[in-house]
Amino acid sequence: MLLPVVSWGYVGEWKFDGNGNNEVGGGPSATTVGSSSFLTTGGISGGYAYIPSGSDHVEIPYDSAFDLPDSFTIEFWFRQRDDQSFAQNLVYKGTPTNNYNFYVFRQLWDGFNDGPVIAGFTSDSTGFWEQVSNPNQLAHNDWHYVAYTKDTNGHAYYLDGNLIHSSSTSDAAEIVAAQPIIIGDSAVDTDIDELRISDTALTPTEISDSYHALTPPIFSVGYPSTANVGNTSLDLLAQIDEDGIAYYVVLSDGAAPPTSVEVKAGTGSGGTTALVFGSVVLTAATVGSGTISGLTTQTAYDIYVVAEDDESAPNIQSSPTIVDVTTTVDLNNKPPSTPTAVTPADGAIFNTGSVMLQASAFSDPEGDTHMKTHWLVRRADRAYGCSDYDASFDHIATTASLTEHTVSDLAPGLKYVWKVGYGDSGTVDMSWSKEYTFRVGSSVADGILGIDAGIEVADFRMISFLHWPYDPVATSVFDVDYGTNDFRIGTYDAASGDYAEYDGNLKVKPGRAYWVLARVGLDVMLEGIPVSK
Repeated sequence: MLLPVVSWGYVGEWKFDGNGNNEVGGGPSATTVGSSSFLTTGGISGGYAYIPSGSDHVEIPYDSAFDLPDSFTIEFWFRQRDDQSFAQNLVYKGTPTNNYNFYVFRQLWDGFNDGPVIAGFTSDSTGFWEQVSNPNQLAHNDWHYVAYTKDTNGHAYYLDGNLIHSSSTSDAAEIVAAQPIIIGDSAVDTDIDELRISDTALTPTEISDSYHALTPPIFSVGYPSTANVGNTSLDLLAQIDEDGIAYYVVLSDGAAPPTSVEVKAGTGSGGTTALVFGSVVLTAATVGSGTISGLTTQTAYDIYVVAEDDESAPNIQSSPTIVDVTTTVDLNNKPPSTPTAVTPADGAIFNTGSVMLQASAFSDPEGDTHMKTHWLVRRADRAYGCSDYDASFDHIATTASLTEHTVSDLAPGLKYVWKVGYGDSGTVDMSWSKEYTFRVGSSVADGILGIDAGIEVADFRMISFLHWPYDPVATSVFDVDYGTNDFRIGTYDAASGDYAEYDGNLKVKPGRAYWVLARVGLDVMLEGIPVSK
């Protein structure tokens, strides 16, 4: 990992990538003392120095370049895993009790302290300890960046790129002759990485750049998020703590989560095709936005977003952030054109237990696409959606066969009613066809029923049918031209409690009682599909 080019010069830089080499030519290298070691991987960048116990540390031999009374910057990364009930020296140059050119340590944990990082020096003129300190508590098991700066105007210290405290002083730091730099003595189970020392105080901007050079961006609270969510588009909003770019992919709701690398590449998990992908260029601490379009109305999506900084060797977040969103309904969009039946013809009769339903071709006034078809079938004597119906009686298709559907488990001797609804990509409203009917079974003839001639009320005869007739219109069933002078038919009307006469549009249904009066008598053929019990 390349660190940023800055306006000041190093007097020492130790990466601890498996060794204690000083990256500044001619400068002294660090050495391990006791059981401390230099590891090759697992650091904030490359390897790191590990101090296992209080009797171990890393030491950098004395060099006059490290005698820095007036101006300096000490910066490094460290990681710890547990609270300790004693002070832990991180990096210092000098001797106890109070003779330090610079001294950075972590205070003990007890009833008064929560392990804050403290930095300071011994005043050369007064011999007093000068420190910058503010309450702070850093999470365990994470790498944290520390920077301590001093010049003739004062000193300040930073944690994870943020100024924690500063203090004005013109005092020079005490220089104790020929003292090495000590790293980590008394710091139990502590990791140290990327130690750098300069003879100039970094500016806050340079501190921020140094921190961000080795860390991925962090989303500000509340981001990423969405705004202006419409029926087919929305705005994606993002804000991070440094300049960079936010990559995103739009996936179907509930899709497998992709990795950060996959999101940057514009794919879903395993390299699957994303519905939409793109990126938003971001300026530090400034909200950036990008418009995502081509979405489907009233549809839930998962948007995965990952941020990467603009360093020469970019740092990308370890995992993407998911944003859930559902598009809205377009209230101005019109539903599809009303579908109609192609086959079977209304009133058709089938001998088998399954029937292929076919509807007209899809069309839409705005040119929207055909998104789904809803097929509904019921028994003529029952409602839609009964629990004992076959699954094919209530079927929603969203992919193939949007204009054809096979309905199964049809019982012989029954009449069935069906309708079909079309849905488009622009609205949630369905366009429904009218209801159509078909019957299942083979026709049989059960003889002739004779109705005697009569002209009085007492001559009415009650008959009932046990068949579905081929043509249920009364004039066809009774084979007459309906006219009230020669022929009358009626039934009981539950609403009025009296006889109600039908006109010529009457359709005969099995199981109903009909009262018939024929002036010259009538022979009725009992023929049709027997009704199933």
